[in-house]
Amino acid sequence: MTLTADGAPTFLFEDTLSPADCKRYIALPFDVPPGMAELRIDFMYDPLHVEFPQGIGNLLSLGLYDPAGFRGNMHNGSNRNTVEIGPCAATPGFSAGPLLPGRWVLEVQTHLVLPGAPLNYRAEIRLAEGSGAVEPARLPSFPWQPPLRRGPGWFRGDLHTHTRHSDGKDTVASLLQTARAYGLDFVALTDHNTVTALYDPMLQGYRDLLVIPGMELTTYYGHALALGTTRWFDWRTGSRRRTMGQALEEIHAAGGLSVLAHLAALGDPACTGCAWLYTDQMPGIVNAMEVWNGPWFEVGTNSPNTLHIYYEWLSRGHRLPATAGTDTHGPEQYARCPAFNVVYATELSAPAILSGVRAGHVMLSTGPRVYLEAALSNGEIAIMGDVVAAQEVRQLTLRTPEAPAGARVRWVVEGEPAAEWSASEEVFSPSCPDGARWALAELRAADGAMLALTNPIYLK
Repeated sequence: MTLTADGAPTFLFEDTLSPADCKRYIALPFDVPPGMAELRIDFMYDPLHVEFPQGIGNLLSLGLYDPAGFRGNMHNGSNRNTVEIGPCAATPGFSAGPLLPGRWVLEVQTHLVLPGAPLNYRAEIRLAEGSGAVEPARLPSFPWQPPLRRGPGWFRGDLHTHTRHSDGKDTVASLLQTARAYGLDFVALTDHNTVTALYDPMLQGYRDLLVIPGMELTTYYGHALALGTTRWFDWRTGSRRRTMGQALEEIHAAGGLSVLAHLAALGDPACTGCAWLYTDQMPGIVNAMEVWNGPWFEVGTNSPNTLHIYYEWLSRGHRLPATAGTDTHGPEQYARCPAFNVVYATELSAPAILSGVRAGHVMLSTGPRVYLEAALSNGEIAIMGDVVAAQEVRQLTLRTPEAPAGARVRWVVEGEPAAEWSASEEVFSPSCPDGARWALAELRAADGAMLALTNPIYLK
């Protein structure tokens, strides 16, 4: 520690990293004396890119922890960053408010350190007493919305998004504006390893779109969404022998829904940590699986491969709801026709939407819808996600009222195509062979791209 000319404490940390330092959590502790009101961190590392294909580079992020715990996270892919925290405002990804005196920790998180030139980082931390008598901001709470629409229905929305609180281009306000422009009913805020977007002032009194709280646990070995809770979850698996199973258990204990994200995505170095490598959580105790991430044929996310693995898990006896996520990082990504979730829920509220997802009452769709129903002998109607006795099914019905010209319906039973029709017929009555345990429907374009996908109906 040194003192500036005005007596304010300053801390400087520098180091050189090699590939042996990849996937580490480097703690840089510093002490905040009483009376400090403002904190500034200037962090840089070089080189960003080495001799790899364009767009692939080293990736370090920052975590900040005060004596009470999590204070913020920076995960944006830039190698030049400034973090400022004061009583009333803070850099997105971090929380404003008083600076608690005591031991703080700045953590350098080494997501990817590539071979080649050594990687040098520098972190300078400056503290100040403040520029005047400023009333500290009252830390807001997440504004849980009342039901925006009463009564059951199919509601369309996005369960995987990013804003400037991590590596997205959008403010919270602009993301929600884009979602409204695309006619969505709900959006989940799931920034990387931080929950500060949930306390954006513009959410106070917001009633035009249902906002579901969340976070993406962006670990070194796979990504998972935590939906329906405002808690920050420690994503640092391997640190102090922490496991992904423990993180998932904490999400569930907090009442949240866990979703395994883009399982078959390209991993290091193309998409650092994006491939799911937790062999004990395949599917383990996750509540749902994101089988469709972004546009169907996008190479980086490999949704066709993820769907193939999903079918394998279903055939092993797992009853796991399938979801979609745009994984949007900017408004242009909605224009690329990703899939959204169309959820059957008792009302348009966060608990009801997530309850519908848990039940598998979800179709994934770029626009056209596919309805899968089973008429039962007792007069009831079961829908996708439901578990029914095979002998009680009088008739299965598929409806494709919005299919575009040239689209085809594929009836998938136990992971294998059992039948296929032109979607122009709109209504179908598929069947299942004796002993089949699950079936679902795909709606595909003429080039094979997925247009819509139902969750399974399970037979027992």
